[in-house]
Amino acid sequence: MSEALSINRAAKVLNKTPSTLRRWIQKGAPTVKLGSVGRDNGSLVNIADLQRWRSGGHAAASDDERLQFIATVLMDAFKRDEIHLRIGITARDCAGLLALVYERYHKNLLREPLDSKELPPEIEQLCTIWVE
Repeated sequence: MSEALSINRAAKVLNKTPSTLRRWIQKGAPTVKLGSVGRDNGSLVNIADLQRWRSGGHAAASDDERLQFIATVLMDAFKRDEIHLRIGITARDCAGLLALVYERYHKNLLREPLDSKELPPEIEQLCTIWVE
């Protein structure tokens, strides 16, 4: 079953409650689409991805891999999605915001401050845009 299902349908398939699936998502379970507040705006999930996550597949990535992944995602949001245009801020401000988001992610993941000498290239590039 590789389709995207609502929380309620996925809960039935997995023989769990919708509340359980929502808790899993809060803890980092993968989603096809993250939901928002309001009727018919719920998250969509893939059963196979949830099962893999529940079996420990989510723990396979090292901290370094996770940091690199988030750096790549942030740069993609900046370059490919041009999120600064979508939210109406300058590219410079957006680059700074994304660099700060990376810094917070790093601090939360490793429980230590970010060393600016060890930034991934994507975050270095965002910092360069930010200070120009």
